[in-house]
Amino acid sequence: DPFGLCRANRQFTTTDTLTVVPATVPLPAIPVGGDWSGLGEARSRAVASAGEDDVIPREYRTGDDLRRVHWKSTARSGELMVRREEHPWRTRATVYLDTRAGAHRGEGPASSFEWAVSAAASIACHLAARGYAVRLVDADGTVLRASGTAAEALSGAEARGPLLDTLATVGFTEGDGPGLRDPAVRARVRDGLVVAVLGDLDVSAAEDIASLRGGHASALALVLDTSGWATRSTTPDDGRCTRVAALLAAAGWRVAVCGVQTDLVAAWQSLARAGVTAAGAR
Repeated sequence: DPFGLCRANRQFTTTDTLTVVPATVPLPAIPVGGDWSGLGEARSRAVASAGEDDVIPREYRTGDDLRRVHWKSTARSGELMVRREEHPWRTRATVYLDTRAGAHRGEGPASSFEWAVSAAASIACHLAARGYAVRLVDADGTVLRASGTAAEALSGAEARGPLLDTLATVGFTEGDGPGLRDPAVRARVRDGLVVAVLGDLDVSAAEDIASLRGGHASALALVLDTSGWATRSTTPDDGRCTRVAALLAAAGWRVAVCGVQTDLVAAWQSLARAGVTAAGAR
């Protein structure tokens, strides 16, 4: 107590885990495009003409519209069930995060890796809120999932928590390349809009990334000028980073080069324009 007249010792056996999620900033809506992909049990626009009595429900999955809950089946089974005959269409988006240890500079919260994680978190949450089915992919080509989350793509306001939990625990990968040589991985990443948050790349790795844009799909990239994080200088590097950005732009990507003091909102807005933009540092 304030007067120092008594002392009490207590022991606690219960512990809990505190998860510190990445910092995010709200992003403005920009035209990003993306290919349309079907969800549900078929990739067809056809909707079953069966009546309510003929509905075959299935278990609720993360991202399903709660308006499709089949309450009779939910009451019978004790688990949340949704109508199977609904085949909604929504755009898919892949947020590729460059997690290679050698692609980033700096240490701790002020490192380029932490900036990239925060940018990926902000973009993923923004796209999910706009109705995109968002998946997170690391530099090994692995789809990242939060603990206890089975779905690889999340959408809607309820996706924010799992997306942030996933990125709260993301760490470095050891590979030198972007890990996108596997055809299965490439096919999965190229399904819809691609947004890449990239660290330091050589030309070969940049060509692998550039080839992820397929058909008429939109592809956006934030290319980090990591030299600023290494030296704390705000002077952009006009060497390899610039060449990588130009290579991506030539492949049809919209690119923003980001420095140590670049404002993420300004960088995101600059992606509304084609070509390469040196996002304003401030």
